[in-house]
Amino acid sequence: MSNPNVIKLMLPKASATQQMYKKQITLSIDDKKVYYIDKEPIPFDQLETQLQTLFAGVEERTIVLRVDKNLAVQDLVDVLEVGAKQDIKMVMATAK
Repeated sequence: MSNPNVIKLMLPKASATQQMYKKQITLSIDDKKVYYIDKEPIPFDQLETQLQTLFAGVEERTIVLRVDKNLAVQDLVDVLEVGAKQDIKMVMATAK
């Protein structure tokens, strides 16, 4: 089953995979460093505020992070820092 909130990206590969069977927010970053929450583009400087709004009143905060494999590690770290400030668990999506 495909997720309609997914931006098409070339994901890094991993030998082990984990599936999540609950509702989740997907944060994608394409190869041009355009950020998307589900399918909605959002400027990076508004990401933290938008996540606060989306997770208001939610105890278990989880994001599936989909980052294009051609981006720099620093781009990933910048997003992880935003999540850490808000106590959001982030799971990185990979291709088989």
